[in-house]
Amino acid sequence: MTEEYERKRIYTAVKGVLINDGKALIVRRVGIKTPEGKDWWEFPGGTLEFGETPEQTLVREFREETGLDVLPDRLLYVWSAVVRESYQIIIISYLCRCEDAGRVVLSQEHSGYMWADRDMLREYLAEDIQNALDANGVWKIFTEENAE
Repeated sequence: MTEEYERKRIYTAVKGVLINDGKALIVRRVGIKTPEGKDWWEFPGGTLEFGETPEQTLVREFREETGLDVLPDRLLYVWSAVVRESYQIIIISYLCRCEDAGRVVLSQEHSGYMWADRDMLREYLAEDIQNALDANGVWKIFTEENAE
């Protein structure tokens, strides 16, 4: 292996889109800003650990970050981006269900949360996340009858 190859990393993260009353849960990361300098808002989730399935990662990370027990409903999209010269991220996003979505308890890695409608998601989410939602037709879940 070359030294250049060894320095490059690919991380896989799993995110959950939880819809409640036509709004999606997003969380604000502590200490991270968008390229435009705004607070970093994202869907809950995190990095796949060795031996986990994406669904197991989603359930674990959602519980750690929000205190909510979710069930992955269906795969929404897979998205990949080279974030820095040596850092690539692959995001696997699922639509989720939750019996008691009103009881959010944040972890220390987040400083806020909100239930955001489409307009708010366009205002708060980073452009790369919005582009992934656009490219994969995710906005339609806000108008589906069973999105709750």
